[in-house]
Parts: sequence; C-alpha cells; structure tokens
Amino acid sequence: MSTSRPSRSRTPGVIIAIVGSLLAGVAHAEMSGANAEDFDHRVVIGAGGAFEVEQPSGSVHGGGNIFIEREAVEGWLELELGISALAADGGVVVPIDLSFKKPFRLARRIEIMVGLGPEFVIYRNTSKDGSV
Repeated sequence: MSTSRPSRSRTPGVIIAIVGSLLAGVAHAEMSGANAEDFDHRVVIGAGGAFEVEQPSGSVHGGGNIFIEREAVEGWLELELGISALAADGGVVVPIDLSFKKPFRLARRIEIMVGLGPEFVIYRNTSKDGSV
C-alpha cells in the first residue's frame, strides 16, 4: 500500500522570504546606528478591517487584514505585502498581495500612492477550493 504526500504550495515560503528580507533591512539600519529621523517611514506594520464585493451577485464578505510596508527607494518605491482573511460561503478566502507603489508626498504626514502588483487568492472550504 503506497501513500502519497499531499502537494504543498510554495506560497508560504515565498511570503516568509519577502517578509524576512523586509525585516532584515530594518535590522541592518538599526545596527548601523541610524537615528530616529532616518527612520521616517522606513517600515510600517498595520492591521485593520477588509471586505470584498463579489460581482455580479453583489455579496459582501468581511474579515481582517495585516500588512508590512517598506520604503525600498526613498521617494520612489515602496513595497507592501498584505494578507487578508475573509469569510465566504461557509469557508475562508485568503488573498495575499505584493504591491509596488510610487508615493506622492502632499505634506509631511500625508501622501497618496499609485501602484500595482500580483495577488494570490487561496479558497478554503468554499465552492472554489484551491488557488486562483
């Protein structure tokens, strides 16, 4: 009797590598003796609510979101890795996205951003089980 190993997604490993590289840059800056002014918006970690609206049915799915953002090139490029968990059809939908964003600073504490990037969506215990 042979047993088969379940196939595993490479997505968690990729996520760990991206988060690790973001945090490694912060650790290096701290160890090099950077002062507080140099840390203006280097890394942002956040959490909040999230929702999506399915089209064309219009059903709304709510949940939570966490993200980590790092300024890769000052004034030109920010990287953001976000993970959400949304309730959907008796299961869970987990979108994972990596955004490359261009910031436009309007004031010292106000900025808008334009960006794009890939998103992986994992469906668990829904009618769409699998990844898209």
